[in-house]
Amino acid sequence: MVVGPRARGGGGPSLTGSSGSNRDDTLRAAQRLFTDIGYRAVTLDAVAEATGQSRAAIRERHASTAEIFRELAYEAGSDLVRHAGRLGPIEADPIGLDELRVWIAGLSSVVHRRSTTIRLWPIVDHADHGLRRAVTRFLRMFADTLKPRLAKTDTAGVDPGVMATAVLALVAWAQLTRASQMPAIGESSVDDHLAVLLGNTLLPDSARPTWQGPPLPAPRDEITPRRRSRQVLPEFPEPSSGFVGLRRSVDTPRGRVVVDRVLPAALDVIRRQGYSGTSVADVVAAAGVPRGSFTAYWADRRALLQTLAHRAALAVREPLENLPTSDTRRNDLHDWIDRWLDVLAEHGPVLHVWVHETGNDIELGGLTVHLRETTLAIMDGLSPTDLPDESLERRVARVVMWALLVELPYALCVQEDLMPRAEVASVLALFLERGIPDRP
Repeated sequence: MVVGPRARGGGGPSLTGSSGSNRDDTLRAAQRLFTDIGYRAVTLDAVAEATGQSRAAIRERHASTAEIFRELAYEAGSDLVRHAGRLGPIEADPIGLDELRVWIAGLSSVVHRRSTTIRLWPIVDHADHGLRRAVTRFLRMFADTLKPRLAKTDTAGVDPGVMATAVLALVAWAQLTRASQMPAIGESSVDDHLAVLLGNTLLPDSARPTWQGPPLPAPRDEITPRRRSRQVLPEFPEPSSGFVGLRRSVDTPRGRVVVDRVLPAALDVIRRQGYSGTSVADVVAAAGVPRGSFTAYWADRRALLQTLAHRAALAVREPLENLPTSDTRRNDLHDWIDRWLDVLAEHGPVLHVWVHETGNDIELGGLTVHLRETTLAIMDGLSPTDLPDESLERRVARVVMWALLVELPYALCVQEDLMPRAEVASVLALFLERGIPDRP
C-alpha cells in the first residue's frame, strides 16, 4: 500500500501519474534548494526561478514550500516501505547473510536518493503536524512490513517492530554520517560493516562474520587545513568565565538565571529547528529573557554554540572514562547505556548539528579538537580491537558506531518521540553485546 499526499479539495495526486514534467522539475529543484540553502530559506519564488517556470504556475500547484516538501516526504516514505518488502526471510546461514547484505545495500541506495528529505523531515515535522503524522505512518508501515521478515531472527526479547525501526534508523544515519563526514568512503564499505553488525546481532547462531582484512588503504586525508591547525591545541579550554563563548563570568544570581534559561531553551530550539534554522530571536523568545540580557553574555549565535559545545564536551568525558568492555556485566552495560542516554537527552542536539550541519568546522576553537577526539575515543573504545589505526575499516567503524550510539537514539527518542527510551536502551545493549566481534 502506498499512501499519497492529500490535495486541496480532494484525493492526493499520483506520485507517478500524469502531472507532467513541470511537477517533477519543481520537486527536484526544491530538493536541491533545500540541500543548498536550508529548508527555511527556500521560497516559492526561488523554486520558480530555479525551474524557469512562472511564479503563477508554481503557486497554482503548490500553496507553500511545506506542501512541496510534503510531496518529497511521501516519495521518500513510499520508497522506504517498498524496499522493506524486498527483504526475504533471513535465516542463520550464508544465504541469509547474503540476503541481508544485498537488502542493506538497497536500503542505502534509497537513503542516498532521498537523503535531503530524510535528513530534514524531523525539522520540518515540528512546523508541520500534517507531515509529522504522515512520516510517523510511513515509519509504522516500514516496521510492519519488515516484522514478518525478521520472524526467524533472534531479537532476544526486543519487539521485531522496534528492531525494524532501529535498523532503518541505523542504516539511514550511518550513510548520512558517511556523506557528511567522510564522503571519500564508498557506500558499499559502510554497507559491509552494517551487514556484519546486523548479521551478528540478528543471527547469533550463524558463523560470525569477521571484519575485512587485510587492511585496505586509507582514503585521502579529509582534514581541512583549518582543522589540522587546531589539532596542535593540547589543553582543554577552561576559561575563567566558566564556559567557552561567554563574554563574562556568571557571578550574580540574575546572571545565573539568564544563563540557566538561555542554554536549555537554545538546545530545544536547535532540536526543533536545526542550527541553521535557529536565530538569536528564536532563542530569546523561547527563554523568555530580554535581548539585552542575552547580549550581555553572548556576542551572537556562534558564541552561544561555543558554550553549548563546551558543555557537551565536558559531558562526554564521563562515559569515556567508564567505557564498558566485553567483560562488563549486563547490568553494568545497561547502566552505562542509561548514563549515555542522559548525555544525549541534554546534549544530543549539539552533537547532531555539529556533525550534520557544521561539518565539525564551525569556529569552536580548541573545542573542535577536544570534542572530536573525545567522541572518537568512545567510538574506538567500543569497536573491535583488531582494526588497524587510521585504516579504512576503522574509519568506517567510527561512522557506524556514531550512527549507533548518537544518531539512532537521538532520532528515535530525543529529536522525535518515536520510541520509548527503554526500548532504545534495549536495542543498543543488544547491538553492543552481540554485534561487535572482538569488542575490547
